[in-house]
Formats: sequence, structure tokens, C-alpha cells
Amino acid sequence: MAKKTNIEQPEAARLSRKEVLIARRDREQNRRVYLVVGAIAAFLVIVLLAGLINEFVIKPGQPAAVVNGQTISIRDWQNRVRYQRAQLVVNVEDLIGLYGSDLNLLEQVAGQQLNLLFDHETLGQLVLDLMVDETLMRQEAERLGIVVSDADVQAEIEELFGYYGGLSPTPMPTASPTIMPTPSLTPIPTAVLTATEPSEVEPMPTQAPLPTSAPIPTATPMSLESYQTEYDQVIQRLRGYGINESIYREAIRARIYQERLMERLAADITLTIEAEHASLFVLIYETQAEAEAAQQAIAERGYLTVWNELRSLPFDDETRGTGFASELLWRTQEDLIGILGSEAGTAAFTLPLNQPGDIFAQPGDEATGQPDRYYIIQVTGRELRSLSQNAIDAQKQENLTNWLQSQRFAGTVDISERWRGQSPRQPMIDLNLLSQPAPVEIPGQ
Repeated sequence: MAKKTNIEQPEAARLSRKEVLIARRDREQNRRVYLVVGAIAAFLVIVLLAGLINEFVIKPGQPAAVVNGQTISIRDWQNRVRYQRAQLVVNVEDLIGLYGSDLNLLEQVAGQQLNLLFDHETLGQLVLDLMVDETLMRQEAERLGIVVSDADVQAEIEELFGYYGGLSPTPMPTASPTIMPTPSLTPIPTAVLTATEPSEVEPMPTQAPLPTSAPIPTATPMSLESYQTEYDQVIQRLRGYGINESIYREAIRARIYQERLMERLAADITLTIEAEHASLFVLIYETQAEAEAAQQAIAERGYLTVWNELRSLPFDDETRGTGFASELLWRTQEDLIGILGSEAGTAAFTLPLNQPGDIFAQPGDEATGQPDRYYIIQVTGRELRSLSQNAIDAQKQENLTNWLQSQRFAGTVDISERWRGQSPRQPMIDLNLLSQPAPVEIPGQ
């Protein structure tokens, strides 16, 4: 009789029918769970990709503004805002290097630039307005046949850095000597401090590419190697802030278009090249009582005597009070109104020569800390003189500004609201540079 072979059955064969059905059901449930989880994961990936595409492709490509059918994309606008921020950061850092981290002094010389760095929405609006104006100017320039080539851009950059192909820059014309009217009493020779004309601060430079102020030309010509070194330093500094060199060059191109269109439009208007100028001595006080005391002294001893006495006093002499003596040479009425206020500036062109006027008051400005001013002037001369080049250029700029305003109304300029909330906040100045240094304790004190 043959022996029975003991062959082990597979594990599945040893399971009961019930257990087999339960295992099959569990596998089916797990498969469904995996399908659901996979579907959810795929959906989340699609949503994430859609968000990324919307944020980095669709949104940047949307128009921030449309100017006569030409689109200014949010991407281009954001790049320009970053460029402008980089300029502001560089300016402030350079000023900190010059003046130190004295916040009070820094606020005086760079307060507006600091405010724009922290007010990103205002800066974004200013940059967008600038780009709209640049687009209008470029469209009109090209319509008039004005073209700015890459060679023009390169030449402009080289001039900004003081490089003239290895040659010395063209010297500025030397002013012809002018015979000045002299008072009956010669003022005591001291350092002449002429009041400067205050100017309104623009919300943003129209187009000030780095470096913000061109290197002052010297008698020594700049070599190609020196120019290239300085240019590379500027570009590397921009790249450190995430700014591409092409953005810098396009900003230069926009500036050239502006200058050439301004000159072209100015050819169609009559520019004022001459105006009446006045020269005068000025006594300045910050209190009415001091001004009235000076007026009484003038009646007793004469204007020039009082002027000389005040001018000869050291600045730290307590007897001078708030008084200050100055001389303004050959200024237009507009200039003098900007310096002395409307009343004194206008009176300089009506007062008799070499006779003191009344006290002219100019209210101060609490917001800027400007005190009240009281002026007593004596006009020494008036004559028709040629306007400065700056004054003529100001007329050209005003004409261009008026043209831009008319184009905004006459043309189709559609500024979208999509840009709001998307103004870049980088680059940003290192806030540690703006912190006041801790006082240093000196041992033994």
C-alpha cells in the first residue's frame, strides 16, 4: 500500500470562505482610498500649479496701464519699481556713508527718499505715472522721426561717467566780468553767503539713472579702463539688488527720448531769453522786534552801516541775535519771490534804488521747522539781462509738462487697478544702518 504524501496546502487554501471575502473587501476599500487620496493630491497639485502660473505668468503679463494701445505690463512696472528702489537705497546708503547714521541729519537731507522706500504704494504709483509719461513721449518722438539707438545710450552713459573717448570734456564757457553797482559805503570784506533759492521737492526724479550725480569732469581725461571699472562697479551694485543691466539702459534710453522731445517741442514756442534782474542787500531777522530795532538803527545811521555792522559780527556773537546780512546779485523777480517771499520779491522791482524798504514779513512753516522771516532790503541795481540756461531749460520743461498733461486728456490712457497691492518692497535698505549708535561709556566719567 502506497504511503500518503503530506503536501502542505497554500495559505489561501487553508482560509475559510468568509476570510477570503473579508480580505477581498479590504483590498477593494484600500484601492478606493488610494484612488481618492491620489485624486485629491492631483487636484492640490493642479491648484498649486494654477496659482503659481497665475502669480508668476498671468498676473505679471496683465496690463498695469494701456497708453494709446501700447501695454505697460505689471511685470515691466514691477521691474522698474525695483530699479527705482535700488536707486533710493544707493542714495541713502551713500548719504549715510557721508553723514553717518545721524537720523535727524539724514531726515533733513534724505527724508523724502526714506519715506518712499517705506511707502511702497506711493512709490508704485509714481513709477507707473512716470512710465505712462515715458510711453507718451516715446510714441510722439518716434512719430516725429526721433530714434534713440543703442549707440546713443552708450554715449550717454559714458558722458554720465565723465568718459569722452579718452579726451578731456569740453570746458564750460567762462562768464564775462560784469561791472557791479557799488554802494556808497564799501561792505566789510567777509565770506559772502548768498541765499539760495528753495525749490519744491519732486515726488520722484523724472529719470535719474545711477550714478545719481555724474562724476565732475576734471582736467585729466578718464581712460577707458577707469570708465569700465567704474561702470562695472555700478552694474554689480545694481545686480546685488536684483536689477538687470538692461533695465538700467532702458531707463537711460527713456531719459534721452525725453530730452530730445523736449528740445523738439521747444522749437515750436517762443522762449523768454531776457528778463529784468535786480541786485540788493538784505537784512534778515526771525523776530519782528529785531527787525523794528534794525529799522530804527537804519533811520539813525544808514542802511549800509547797519548792514556792515551785522555782517562783521562773528556768527557766534550773541549780540547779533537772529540777524543775518546777505547780498543777492542779479536775480529775476521769480527768483527773489522764491527766496524772500512774494512781498519782498515784488518790491525789489519797484523800490527806488539805494533806499531801504519797509519790513517784509514771510510766515514760517511748522511742518518743515522754517521760522518766520522779516526782511529789510535795499536795491542797488536793476537791468535787463539774459536768463541763465537753467531758467531757459525750466521753460522747456514746463512746456513738456503741459504737453504731457494735454496728451493724457487727448489720448487714450487707461490705468488699471490691478497693480495695487503688487508694488515690490525689495530691495530695502538695511534697517541697522538707520539705528542710532548706542552711547559709548568712557571709563572714569
